[in-house]
This record gives sequence, C-alpha cells and structure tokens, in this order.
Amino acid sequence: MKHKILKSIFILVILSLQTFAAKEAGVPLRSFKGSTSSTQAAPDAYLFWINNLIMPINAEGVIADVIADGVEGGNFQTTDKGVLFSGGFMLSGYSNGNLWSNGVASASRIQDYKAGRVNSQATDAPGIYVVDRLDVPFGDTWQEWKKAVAMGANYYDGDGNGEYNPDDLNNNGLWDPTEDAPDFLGDRTAWTVYNDAVRPSERRWTNVNPQGIDIQQSMFGFRSAGSIGNILFLRYRIINRGTVADVMDSVYFAVWADADLGGSAGYTDDLVGCDTALNIGFTWNDGDDPTFGVEAPTFMISFFQGPIVFVPGETFIDADADGVYDAGEVALDTAIDVQGQLLGKRVIPGAKNLPLSTFVNYVQSDPTRGDPATHLEARNYMLGGLKDGSKLGPCTDAFGSAHGAIPCTSIDSVYWYSGDPVTDNGWIYDVAADMRQMQNIGPFKLKKDQPVDVVVAYVVGRGSDARNSVAVGKSIVNLSQQVYAANFIGAPTPPLVKPKVRTTDNSIELIWDTKEHFDFTAQDPVFDYDLDFEAYEVTMYNTNSTSLVEAGRTNAKVVGRFDVANNYGDIVQENLESGERTVLLRKGTQMDSTVYSTEKRGRVRLVIDTDPFTSGPIIKGKPYFVSVVAYAMNKRAMKPVKPNVTVGTYYIDGGATVGYTANSASIINGSSGGIRPGVDFNEPFIIGGSVTNVAGGTEGTVTFEEIEKTKITGNEYEISFYKDNVSTTFATYWKIRNIDSNRVEVDSLREDVRSETNAFPVVDGVMFKVIGVDAEIKPAAHTPTSSKWYQDFRSTFSGIYYTGKDVGGTVAIPISPLQSNTMKFDKLRNMEIRFGQSQKAYRYVEQRIKLGNIGPYTKFLYAEGMKDTLGADTLRNFRQGYVDVPFQIWVKDENYNLEYQLSCGFLETDKSRKRRPDGIWNPDTNIIGSDTLSEANTREYLVIFNEPYSSTPKLMFTGGSFNGKTVWADAIGGWTFPVEWDSTLMDSLQKVIAKDSYMGSMYFIGLESKTSDSNFVQAGTLTLPISYPFTPSDIFRVKTNELGKHLSSTDRKKLFDKVNVYPNPLFAYNSIGSYLGNRADEPFVTFSNLPEDVSVKIYTLAGSLIRTLETTDKALGASSPFLEWDLKNEDGLRVASGMYIAIVSSPGIGEKVLKFGVILPQKQIQKY
Repeated sequence: MKHKILKSIFILVILSLQTFAAKEAGVPLRSFKGSTSSTQAAPDAYLFWINNLIMPINAEGVIADVIADGVEGGNFQTTDKGVLFSGGFMLSGYSNGNLWSNGVASASRIQDYKAGRVNSQATDAPGIYVVDRLDVPFGDTWQEWKKAVAMGANYYDGDGNGEYNPDDLNNNGLWDPTEDAPDFLGDRTAWTVYNDAVRPSERRWTNVNPQGIDIQQSMFGFRSAGSIGNILFLRYRIINRGTVADVMDSVYFAVWADADLGGSAGYTDDLVGCDTALNIGFTWNDGDDPTFGVEAPTFMISFFQGPIVFVPGETFIDADADGVYDAGEVALDTAIDVQGQLLGKRVIPGAKNLPLSTFVNYVQSDPTRGDPATHLEARNYMLGGLKDGSKLGPCTDAFGSAHGAIPCTSIDSVYWYSGDPVTDNGWIYDVAADMRQMQNIGPFKLKKDQPVDVVVAYVVGRGSDARNSVAVGKSIVNLSQQVYAANFIGAPTPPLVKPKVRTTDNSIELIWDTKEHFDFTAQDPVFDYDLDFEAYEVTMYNTNSTSLVEAGRTNAKVVGRFDVANNYGDIVQENLESGERTVLLRKGTQMDSTVYSTEKRGRVRLVIDTDPFTSGPIIKGKPYFVSVVAYAMNKRAMKPVKPNVTVGTYYIDGGATVGYTANSASIINGSSGGIRPGVDFNEPFIIGGSVTNVAGGTEGTVTFEEIEKTKITGNEYEISFYKDNVSTTFATYWKIRNIDSNRVEVDSLREDVRSETNAFPVVDGVMFKVIGVDAEIKPAAHTPTSSKWYQDFRSTFSGIYYTGKDVGGTVAIPISPLQSNTMKFDKLRNMEIRFGQSQKAYRYVEQRIKLGNIGPYTKFLYAEGMKDTLGADTLRNFRQGYVDVPFQIWVKDENYNLEYQLSCGFLETDKSRKRRPDGIWNPDTNIIGSDTLSEANTREYLVIFNEPYSSTPKLMFTGGSFNGKTVWADAIGGWTFPVEWDSTLMDSLQKVIAKDSYMGSMYFIGLESKTSDSNFVQAGTLTLPISYPFTPSDIFRVKTNELGKHLSSTDRKKLFDKVNVYPNPLFAYNSIGSYLGNRADEPFVTFSNLPEDVSVKIYTLAGSLIRTLETTDKALGASSPFLEWDLKNEDGLRVASGMYIAIVSSPGIGEKVLKFGVILPQKQIQKY
C-alpha cells in the first residue's frame, strides 16, 4: 500500500502474513471469512467479510485503512485485490453562528472522532458490536448487544416493555415476534458509536473545538457471491447532543473515500465521476490495471437515504406561514426512513430526503485541489467549489473537459465530472492520478438529541473493461436501490442447524433434524433467485475459532458432508470476471428427500471418533470444536459443467445476483468451550438398547437409542407390523404405539431401513431402529452328505421352486408359468424332508389337454379319477390317488418353536412320454430335459402343501364326484368347487385355496436320482431354510426410563471407582488449556469421572487443607464429570510444586483418595 503517514506516532506492528492456498479435500469450502461474532468483548477493529467486499473497520469511524485479522485495506473477492485505501466522512455546519468542520479521512490526516459517545457512562464499553442472522437466538451476541443498546443502538422491542431483554420467553429455542432482538439490518450488522471529542491540539484543524456530536455507524451486508455480494451498506446516525448548541444550522455531510483500484500497484491510474440521477460518486480506471488486468473495476458510493427536511412551499403548503409542517396542512412530498426488516419503514408526509447536493474530488498535495488544510477549505469542498471557494467548471478545468456534444457552459458546476464514461459524453475526468472523492448532501439542521440518518452503499462493479465496469457498477447500484426499497430484505439463508450432542469417552455424535431444511425454499423475481436447500457441511477446528488458519497453521478440516440426492454432484463457483471456477461443495453422503423431508425420520447422525488434526482417537475431556453449515442453491444459477450431461458437476453462474446462501460457521457449544467427550459420563445415553420381541419369529432386530433426555417420558412403546399389499415383493409397514397413552406415534413406515442409516423415527426423545432382513428362500442342505441319493441341482428343471410371487428372483416352475395368488412368504417356515420314513401323498397324473398357447400336458389331475383311454397299456396302480411315499415332510422351526408334519403330493407323466405312471414315488435320473419325448423325462415333481398332514385325503386336494357332478383336483391350475355340491363339504378358505394355482402349495421340488434303479435307498434329511423378515405376527415392546435416568445406585458406585485426576503428574503445562484459550503459565488439573454431587478436598502431604472444590465449581454444570483445579489455594494464590492428596466424596456413594503431583511453570509477570 502507498505510504500515507497519519500521525507522528511510531507503532510497531507484528503482522502475520497468511496465505490462503487453493482448497484441498478436507478443508471447509467457504467463500467468505469472518466469524458471526466472537464471544470476546467488543473489539476496536473488525474485519467485515460476508461477501465479495472485504472491509476492515475500527471503532473510530475509519473504514479500510485498518488492520483486522491480518487484513489491511478494502479488497474485492480476495485479500490481495485492493479497491479502497480509506473511507470515512466529513461534517460541517454552524453552531451559534460559528463555522466548524470535522471528519474522519485518514488519508488526509483527519481524525476528529474517537470511540464512545459524548455523554459516556462508567459502564459504557465502546467497540464494535456484531450480530448475524445466523447467530443462535438469545445467545452470546444477542446478550452482548445490551451494551450497544446502553450506548444508543437500536433494538426490536418484541415484548413492548421499553427495554432490551433478549430472552426466550416461551423456551422454544427460536425467536418469535413477541420477543426482543438486536437491530438486524442485513445478514450481518456491525455497530459502533464514536464522537468528536478529539482535542483541538490533536486535530489537523486545530482551531475547531469538539461540537458534542455522536455518530452511530452501522455497516451491514448480505451473503452472496453474486451482484448483491458486491454491496456493503453504511448507516450514519448523526446526533447533536446539545453540549455546544441546541441547533446546528446549514449542516452538510460528505461521504469521503480514497479509492485505490488495484491497491498499491495501481492507485495512480484512477479517475472520478458522479451520476446525479443515481446519487453516486465513483472512481474508475483509465484502462488496464496491474492488479485486475483489462477488467479493471469501479468503486462507487451511492446515497440511498439523505437527511429528512421539511421545506415550505416545496414539500408542504405552509398554510399558517410558521415554517413548520402542521397537522392538516397539504403535503407536497413524502420522505422515507428505512430502518430494516424488524423496525420497518417510516413514511413522513410533508418532507423529503435530500439528494446528492454536490460532488468534488481532490488530489494529494495539489496546491489548488489538494487535501483541505483548514476547516473552511473542507466546507468549500462540501459546497461544490474549489478549496478556496471559487467555482470549477468544465470549460476551464485543467484535469477534465466536456466530451461529446454537450456544451461545457450548460453543465452544473457543483457536480464535478457528471458525464458518462461509458458513452464518453459530458464532463469527464481526463488526467489519471491518486484520487479522493467527496459526495456531499445538505443543508439540514442538527437539533439536540434528534438523530439524522444518512444511508449509503459501497459498490464494486467489474465488467469487461474499465468503462464497462462503470456500467456494471451502475446496474448494481440500481439493484442495491431495490434492496433499500425492500427495506433491506436480502436472500434468506437456510435455518440454523441445531445438532444434539452425545458423547462417549472416545467419540462425539451429532444428530440433527432435517425436515426444516428440506422444507426451506425462497423465491424472488426481482433478485432472480429460486433457492432450495442442498447440503450440510461439518467442519472441525483446532481452536475455538472458525478461521481457516490460526497462527499459520491449518485450523479447519471438513469431517462430513451430506447433500440432497439430485442431479448435482460437486458444485463449483464461477468468477464472473476471470471465468475461474473453484470448488464450493464436494458431493457427500446422499439424502433421499422422501425420507429426510419427514418429521419423524428426517435426521442426520454423524459419529466422529478420529481427530482430523492428529489422525488419532478422540480423547476424553479434551475440547473439540465443530460447526454444521447448511447451504441452499439458487436453481436458476446452476449450470452443468458439461452442457449435455444433466447429472454430475454443476457450477454457479458468476453473473447470478444470488448464487447460494449458507449459514455462517458457528461452533457448537462454543461459549462453553466446545464439546468435551465423556461429559455424559453420569447419565450415559443408551445406544443400542434392547427392545423385546414378545411375539413372532423374525430375524430382524429392534433397538432404541436415547437422543434427547429431557423428552424421555418413561412410557412403554410397542412396535408392530402389517403387510404392504401393494408391493410386488413381500414387505411390511411398521408403526410405533405409546401403550400408556394408546396413541400411535408413527405409522406407515416401510420395513426397508436396513443399515446404520439415520432415517429412523424419534419419539419422545428416543430413536427406534428397526433393522430387517429380506424375504429369502435360502439354499437347501442335505445331511448327512454321505446319504445324499440325488444329483446336485441344475440351474434349470431340478431344484426347489417357490410357488408364490412375492420373493425377488423367484423362478417359475419349469412345467408351468403360473404363480400362486394365495401363497405368501410369511406362511413359510423352516422345513425338512426326512427320507426313509413314510407318509401318504396325493398322486397327480398328467393329461394331454392344451390350454391356449401355453402348450399341451398342462393338467395334472388327481389319480383317483383317471381313465386308461390313452393306449394299449394300462395305468399302474389305477385310481389310487393317495399313496405311500418313502419320506415325510415336517415343519421344524426354531424361530417359531414349531414342529409338525405337512401334507404333500407328487406328479406323474402319462405313457405318451414313454413312461408308464406306476403310482409310486420314483423320480428317476432325469426329471425333465430339452427333449420332451425322452423316456427319462419323469416330471415327477414333489409338491409340499401348506396344510398339516392327515392320514386320510382331504377334499380340497382331491376333488371328487357328488350329485352327478365330477371335478378332480388339478395340481397345477387348481379347481373350482361346483355349485351342485353341498356347500358344507369345504369351508370358504378351502375353496379359495383349491381354486388357486398349485392349490396353495408352497414348493415344487425336482429331485433326480443318481441311479435308474427303482430299488435305490432314499435316506438323510433335506432341509429347506428361509429368512425371517418382519411379519404381522411380530410385536416388540420396551419401557423407557424417564429423562433417560437409568443408572442404579450400584451402577453409580461402580462409576465412582473410575474417579481420577489428570495430568498426573502435571509437568508445567496442560495442553488442553491451549484449546480453551488459557495462558501457558496458568496450567490446571482435571478431576474426572465425578458424580453430580461431589466434594473434592485437596491437602498437602503434611495434612493441611488448601482448597475445597464443590459441585458449583464445575465449569460445565453439575452433571459434568469434570472439575478443574487452577492450582490455587483458598486465598487465590498459586500453590507450590509438590505432591498433593485429594479426598473425593459424594453423598450416598462414598469416598476415594487420590495422590497426584504438580510441577508448576515459571510465572510470566504481566505487570510490574
């Protein structure tokens, strides 16, 4: 930066230069720096960085010419692209007839204001107070704002009691309109107050005394990488406190700036201009710039709201000629006082807002147009003249001239360089130099304790070249005027993420609800955005700061990303000027909107068990700092990187007014030192708690986890299941019922939540995790293997065939394409075919009957009704339908504790296939093949019915002949009960089963013997196993513990045995202190694993009691297991190095004695 000596004071500044490299994996992908507001006291310098304008400020009115967070100067987009060296103001008027001028213009060595107010109080705390819309409602920054209010800052009085009390009146954790709030103007607001109490001897104009003027300055802006992100607003609230004059007359206010486009590398090639229609003054470049290249930007300042004045005859008809606008008089104009979204907009009839009155510039050290050396010269500049009071016009201007067809004599001389550089028409500055500009507004009065507001905006425009940048800048000014007209309503951000925190000794678990974010959407046709929620980003920090770098070391690493399952993969941000694209968000864990948009199931859970900075495990008691940021994308600005590929990487159009919005990073529990693993020691969360299966035989599991202890009721809950009758495969829904209240809490959940996903419902603070299994026919197994008499199953024809159609991957029975409508998977059980034991089986013989185009031989009729009309040979075992078979079919199911015998049947071909039906179970070596006429094609499939075994045949599986009507059962197509028969022969369910394909059977089994010898020995057991998904017969129940208190006195005594102290011994330094902001020479030891109610008495080895610590000394609250001793005695003095004894006692539990050593460091004396 160029040398501009401000004061004759030597200041040694040790500046840590920070270099921000391109973002790598694991680094949080944020565009803008700056915390929402730290928890420290109001600083005297602050880096305002919420969008493309990076602006350091101080508490004395200086803008840009300040060092804050290692950044100096106003920059655009990055900290090395300067646009503003210094910003400020000048003010001039008459007090009791005496002219005065003062201001803050550091480049001109003018500093007449200091922090604080005129009538300061002992309790005042001057500084910069920052509030952000993303701050936790009623949190630290809201409480700090009380100090700002005490010095005059605005606030929203929601409860109407005339006082600022930021309290959550209904304890819902959210701000409501009936509750107080800070004066939010933009997404972030920085407020300070300063006054003109600098002594004359310390001023540049030593003959001007303090006038008793307060200025309350509010800087505010909006999160955006687009055009709105090129704007910062300033509200100057000017108040005459009446210490010199009750009324100050003919007052002018000037917004002053020393814009340096390109910073120290390009500040001598600047030009200035103004636009009276837009109320702006601007600095632009004479061409290419060493820093910005051909796309040299412009810096503009626009007046949005001038002082409100009443002018008889102009703004109202002064009927009584008293110079005052009275009730009933006719208003000719109306003034507007815009105060932001919360405080609203005032409309003042009979008045107007003053517009830009004059615009001038001056050049450093120029004899006629240089810095104002006196308060009179400053006044002359404000009136639109040269500093000696003479007028300047384009006809005689040595630095500029009238361009185009406009005569120089017709141009208003008080608006210097009011021409248009874009069209090169009008009064244009011609000679580039280091410029300072003043745009002035007045005259108005300052009456005692009556604030006058002036609202301006800093705007940067950057186009294709220097002149085009002026056009771009003016278009952004037009946009900013719309923001002003809309009462500073910017693009909204997604709701703040509010994770619930659970810890173990070596892990941190974050759980947060997602429905509110998935519901987030916002549209605005003026600012051309259509925002939808897109992603979460979880970042861990090495310190209690959200800066990317601290002390030259990486301070932030991303540990989790979750984004909506849509077409967007990685998302990159385009720079409009350079066309460069940088990664904003990497693709993360995908979130299905059908799940995460629901209230009961919509939540994310992230377990952190590794420290990303050490790659080691999470350590008990060590503080960890984590933030969760929610992002929303403007769909209108999203473009695929590959135009014809709709799924993949997208970029945000650099020309978009709003590209995306996001929360600012806010450290969870930041005000209390972050997250401390093990803090839940005394009331650990139940994770993976058992839920009892009181009915059914499922292999699925139901467990529960405590999420929010304060909501746990102690009630009993029931989880039950019912079929999904729409699904083509077997599936169930499940529901949760509160047994105590008999209320269904959650219903119609699909049993398809399988893995450690987070989409489980939370009821009364408890998450119920239902983990099922798929419906599956498992591979059959023969035991012992030495007795296996049949061949291995082929890929087709032989094997186990399920008749139903509700199991994925089911293959149709080789001899028929039909599937059963009545057989459902939940009717299956684990079965055994026990060879070598006999039972009766239904015999079905094939008939040559063609059915449509399916093919011949589709009926297998019950053998009792067969007639031998097929040829010369007769059927064997003629009309014998219920015959002996050398095996038994059994249900043997341990899950349901069942064992019973089942009915079965088998098929036989007719003799046309060169196999005589012999009436016995003899599958032979080839059950079916490609040569359907082969003599070996037995088609002798075994059929297992879903019916207990009976030694006598049942009508539903045989059919018969009654009342002259004969119908025989068909093992493939089923049969219909004739109306001619007595209806009581079968019940309604049996009739349905008989009519169904395969008559409700469960399996067709094709076995092929290893030998064609009909006398082979069938032995061993063939087991037909299945999986056990949830079915309507399954019921689970669990009773929770009220408020999650489940430890017994015995449990607590066991935990008490773990009481400890660390580090032991302490060698001069406790590393945990560095994370908490402690000084290195102020170590401490921590007593851990303590119960809630505890007393720690610390003794020397000689038995002298030196300190007693109680439950109230726990920094993290009574329930915390940690208690820190600062190594001081009861008098607050440091103890000596040595060995100590601590007696830890807890009522009802007992005592424990600890011995530990401390070696204290040398104390660094701060004052002497």
